[in-house]
Amino acid sequence: MFDPLNIFEALGGLALFLYGIKFVSKSLEDLAGASLKLIISRLTKSRLSCYFLGFATAVSFQSSGAVMLILVGFINAALLTLPEALSVTIGAGLGSTITVQLIAFKLTRFALLLVFLGFLPMKFWHSEKTRNAGKVIFAFGLIFLGMRLMMESFNHIQDSTAIHQFVQFLSAQPFWTLILGFLLTGLFQSSAAAIGIILTLSFQNLISFPAAFPFILGANIGSCLTGFIGSIGARVKGRRIIWAEFFMRTITAIILFIFRNPISELFGIWGIACGLSEARLIAMGHTFFSLITTLIFLPLTKPIATMVKNAFPDRHEEKFGALYLDFNVLDNPPMALGQAAREVIRMGDLVNDMFEKMMELIRRNEKEMLDDLIKKDDEIDLLQEEITRFLSRLSRQELDTEESQKSIELVNIAVHLEHIADILCKNITQYARKRIEYGYYFSHEGYKEVEYLSRETQKNLQMALNCIPMRDKKSALQVIEGTKHLVGEQRKLYRSHLERLNKGLRESLETSTIHLDLLSDLNHINLLCSYIAYAILGKV
Repeated sequence: MFDPLNIFEALGGLALFLYGIKFVSKSLEDLAGASLKLIISRLTKSRLSCYFLGFATAVSFQSSGAVMLILVGFINAALLTLPEALSVTIGAGLGSTITVQLIAFKLTRFALLLVFLGFLPMKFWHSEKTRNAGKVIFAFGLIFLGMRLMMESFNHIQDSTAIHQFVQFLSAQPFWTLILGFLLTGLFQSSAAAIGIILTLSFQNLISFPAAFPFILGANIGSCLTGFIGSIGARVKGRRIIWAEFFMRTITAIILFIFRNPISELFGIWGIACGLSEARLIAMGHTFFSLITTLIFLPLTKPIATMVKNAFPDRHEEKFGALYLDFNVLDNPPMALGQAAREVIRMGDLVNDMFEKMMELIRRNEKEMLDDLIKKDDEIDLLQEEITRFLSRLSRQELDTEESQKSIELVNIAVHLEHIADILCKNITQYARKRIEYGYYFSHEGYKEVEYLSRETQKNLQMALNCIPMRDKKSALQVIEGTKHLVGEQRKLYRSHLERLNKGLRESLETSTIHLDLLSDLNHINLLCSYIAYAILGKV
């Protein structure tokens, strides 16, 4: 007799299954994700190496959509070219089928054992790697437990008219079955989750491979929706990889849909010859889709990249902004902190460039250079705001002590760099403007002193900036000592200027206020360099 509670048991099992799918992806990413992201950024030399790196990364994440979002960030940051990214994402399509292959083994009877074995390291081990490995095992236990609950509920409702009508619909309406696979994958944000439901039906002998194959095709197209949603607001060059992936998967799906009947017959013959279950054939069909995509499109990555670039040309009006920050990786703190560090380094390079222009301005008194300095200051202000917002969002994640400390360091360094830019723009450019408007010139000795302190201050700034990438504490101590030395030098130069005033030199009298203020601001910049060093030493 039909019991309405069986429906809720099936829905509860589905909820547990979907949570397990999401949890296994997150746990695998925690286990090996950050290192693989680093490998992608460094070892993409050839088409095949890109392909196998994509495969390895997707095996770790079990989500080709998540890999695409990483690639969006890498393309925006110019760490990958579009053809390289296409090879990575084709490999990722194959790697992401592993979960479905594992589910097809029907390990539901071991579900609670996996939950128990995963729980032990999660609860009692202190090693982060071991705990993450436990989370992976625990997550697979949840997946199989959810499937077992669904199967048990299907045992009670498989004779219902609604179930038979649904299965008949899948068999009789292949196009709408494809659409259903597309929509469910978009809803669950995972093709493995959508196909897992079909596998559960096949375990109960409710669906065959020919009826499920169009659903598999739709699910593979639908996996692109994660990328489309996650790339909202990204730059055009980053979104191209999503459109290219959608194009490749759609073309592959159309070809396989046209030849679905002979393909189903071949799979049926293969299943009988090898004694494969319908569930195993469905899992192999999912892998087959990715293999066909590889055969068709891996040799064509460059032409496809050209086509997509022509379809989505660069927007020349794109505004200045952060290059390396990708809010889609905030759930992976090591990767997010790496991106923030790169952006802070870029910000430091802009400040150093401003300093170069300031020194040139002092030498040449060219009014046109003032506008360029003001523009650079606005850009640095924007970067500081974006870095702070990014790290503020990151702080909402679960960070360990070291990650939290590094986040605080980067925020402080960004603030100090922005203060240096303000001094260069708002103070020193005003002195230059006065000199240009009134035709003032430093005395020969005064100019040499300003040039000397400017040059030494820039060396100290460059040393402070060089400390940031590797958090070099030894160099940070040298910056602090350098600052102490330059503070003493600034006092000597201050007294030297006062001595020239006492001698009544006309140039010294005309530029006295400018000269002393300039020395004071260079001294302030040196102090800010020491604050950057103290931040790297963890003293914030």
